[in-house]
Amino acid sequence: MRRSRLADIVTLTVAVAGIALFCAAPSHGQSYKVESDLHKALFKDSNYDTGVIPIVDSTKPLKVQLFLGMNYLLDIDEKQGMMTAALYPSLSWTDERLKWEPHDYENLMSISVLPEKLWMPDVQVFNSVGAASADTLHSPKVTVFSNGTLYHTFGLVSRTPCELNLISFPFDVNTCFIQFGSWSEPNRRIELELQDTTQSLAFYGRHPSWKLQNFTAQANDIIISDTETFTELSISVRVARKGSYYYRLFVAPAAVCMFVIPVIHFLPPSSNEKLTLGGLMLVVVAIMFEMAEDFFPAFSLGNVPLVLHYYTGLLIILFMSLLLSCLSVVIGTGESKSVRVPRILRICCIDRLGYICCAKGRTSRYDYELLHLERSLRSTAKRQSSREEDETELTEMTDVDSQEERDTAAQNHTTPNGTGENSDGMKEVLKTLINELQYARYKEQIKSEWLQLAMVIDRTGGLILLLLAIIVTSVITLHPKSW
Repeated sequence: MRRSRLADIVTLTVAVAGIALFCAAPSHGQSYKVESDLHKALFKDSNYDTGVIPIVDSTKPLKVQLFLGMNYLLDIDEKQGMMTAALYPSLSWTDERLKWEPHDYENLMSISVLPEKLWMPDVQVFNSVGAASADTLHSPKVTVFSNGTLYHTFGLVSRTPCELNLISFPFDVNTCFIQFGSWSEPNRRIELELQDTTQSLAFYGRHPSWKLQNFTAQANDIIISDTETFTELSISVRVARKGSYYYRLFVAPAAVCMFVIPVIHFLPPSSNEKLTLGGLMLVVVAIMFEMAEDFFPAFSLGNVPLVLHYYTGLLIILFMSLLLSCLSVVIGTGESKSVRVPRILRICCIDRLGYICCAKGRTSRYDYELLHLERSLRSTAKRQSSREEDETELTEMTDVDSQEERDTAAQNHTTPNGTGENSDGMKEVLKTLINELQYARYKEQIKSEWLQLAMVIDRTGGLILLLLAIIVTSVITLHPKSW
């Protein structure tokens, strides 16, 4: 009996719960119907006109509040001077025609309405180049609240001009402006207010090449006539370039070339690699100018980046280096020269500057060989002369009495007449060889002097170019507007 009563209670409870759920389920359909009724009441029954601005008091303008957030800095085009940014503006205003009592519609506090069904403030980007593209995926419907307040947030990609100051490239800081306002409604009809921008960067994503330093806004009045004034909301975007990559791409190669060029002049003047390296540097500088031409826009004289001034200094130093290399090659070619270096040049350049530039020449191996050969020939000639003197003394001996002794002496020595003839011929040959060697040494000395002069001029010019490279680099680095 008790079990049957318990079973009846459980069955009754389940039945009541099922009835309750069944009765509660249609409430969703009722909410949908309520919202449909509200839409009908607001737009169809009231003959809502989307072309009429919702001004209640004709003496007071409609207040439209603008909040501007920034999602991402897409790009800054240095060549064209353009900034592309992804923004999400939020507009808020009041339309008295869209008020309702929530308790009349089951406490429905807000609804979502398509922008085409509403009067919308024509707030746009004034300085946009081309049509600003709205992001439809992130452009929700307008939210309408029961007190008549409307709230609309949408995504926007704007491309606006930006006057870049690239003097201190690649560590430049630039300020770009985005200008918002109403195209058709003056201040007497719409009062455009800018909300606090402290939360404008809440969803900002970092850019790999630019660092956002500041994001501020300011309202400005644009006077069209004596009676019409428009409000312009100017958004200031201050960005600093992350210059490490561009420094390695534009500045570091130029600095390396600037200090490699003077080192070329410490090679021997007769080295063919001098002009080869100079030509290679010229090709590298030409490539750097080509890269700069593709990256930078055309500048006026006062706005040229310092890195381009550095390139110009590098080109001048390279031109001077090529002229100096050609001069040293011409001077160092001593085979065609038949006179020695002028005495004043030997004293000033070879003797004095030679020690400073470590270009004091040494005797070449070929000159050593000529000197050794000349000394050998002179020694041979001296021995030959000594031998002739001994033979002369032998023929004039007075202490030899016997014919046998004379014969023995004659057998041990050549006859005086034969000795004289052979001796004179050998003397002429030795004299000729010695003269030829002296002339060869003289020519080698001329060649060595001109080569030393070329080396001194080359290295002195290299030191001057190194000093110029240091000066140019220091001036560019220490410039007030440099990095």
